[in-house]
Amino acid sequence: MPHINKDIDFVVGYYLVFNDRVLLVYHRRLDSWACPGGHIEPNEDIEDALFREIYEEMGINRGDLEMIGSHEESALNRDGFKSLPTPAYVNIHRVSATHRHIALQYFLRSRTDVIVADTDEHALSMWFSEGDLDDPSYALPLEIKFYALQALACARYYAMHKTPSF
Repeated sequence: MPHINKDIDFVVGYYLVFNDRVLLVYHRRLDSWACPGGHIEPNEDIEDALFREIYEEMGINRGDLEMIGSHEESALNRDGFKSLPTPAYVNIHRVSATHRHIALQYFLRSRTDVIVADTDEHALSMWFSEGDLDDPSYALPLEIKFYALQALACARYYAMHKTPSF
């Protein structure tokens, strides 16, 4: 989706974890490894945008995902009120000389590593192990490596301490 606002757009980014590996994509326009994600469209809340982006970019259904590292009080949901999951991290970053994104970063576990990647935006997609994240040949941006490592740590914690939902 093209930019919605002149100066700043809101976007969702996500780090999917499967079997102690995290999914990253090589973004054509950025010419760099990044997390998948995209713009929050008008009249769309962040949760809807997140799961729409995951399905559009990777072909993974919401039922095959578990959000981790986020807090949501769904018991409060009622007609006209919906609790939204808090992101694991929020940042603002420059995408051009005149435009920035406020990125809401989410961590999720996936039941599957089978993806149908959107090849229009992404030249490659790869499940990275922790060792891969440390490999200098990938030249990962500092923030991408940081968030990916945090997502792996969060997934390990959930696997050890939470009742597994899958």
